[in-house]
Amino acid sequence: IRDVAVTGVQTCALPIVTERANYNRFVRWGVPAGCRAELLGFAGTRHFAALCFADLGDTARVPSLTLTRHLQRGNLAAMDAVLERCLPVLCDTWYHPSLFRREQDLTRRYRERYFSTGNAIEETARAMLACALRHFNARQSGARLFIGRQDFPLPHLQSLSPGKRQYTSCILHGDLNSDNIILSDRQPGVAMLDFQKTGRGHVLEDLLHLEASIRINHPRDASPATI
Repeated sequence: IRDVAVTGVQTCALPIVTERANYNRFVRWGVPAGCRAELLGFAGTRHFAALCFADLGDTARVPSLTLTRHLQRGNLAAMDAVLERCLPVLCDTWYHPSLFRREQDLTRRYRERYFSTGNAIEETARAMLACALRHFNARQSGARLFIGRQDFPLPHLQSLSPGKRQYTSCILHGDLNSDNIILSDRQPGVAMLDFQKTGRGHVLEDLLHLEASIRINHPRDASPATI
């Protein structure tokens, strides 16, 4: 079949079954066809499963590339394309205020979503602190982190401290990093894929995921001002 790319075959059917359900529940109605990888088919057995998505580019001439690849090649126009063609669409659908809902426990969401096993919170906090010290010459004083003249609360204490905190939710992609955004020569030229984690979450989560991945994958010789 021409212009078809298979996302993968996993040894457990559950993750892909979840992605197919999310696609049918949130993606088909919430994202125009031009801004998503079109799901062509699903196949599964007792132990294996696969999703088949249409490729967005003309694979014979100009294959579609992820935003990560574009950034690593120094193509900053790709980021402009995402901001101009993809995010406005999401603001009219998934991120629209009509879908906002008040939720009661942000700490519980973060713990269950990102830190559900063992000492994950403590291990992640140590890794983040090490990165801040290495890349930003940060210094820690008590529960604050100082970078230059600015100081910030330690992220894990700010976001995961005991006690319920309300937040506003909307529909999210759930893993909107630069590997899950594809650019091609077909209009509108920007589309998302990988919807395993699509569902409700904090209104800013997608944007934070995208910003973090852009900073990680930006060309190494770029200046802080450019980033």
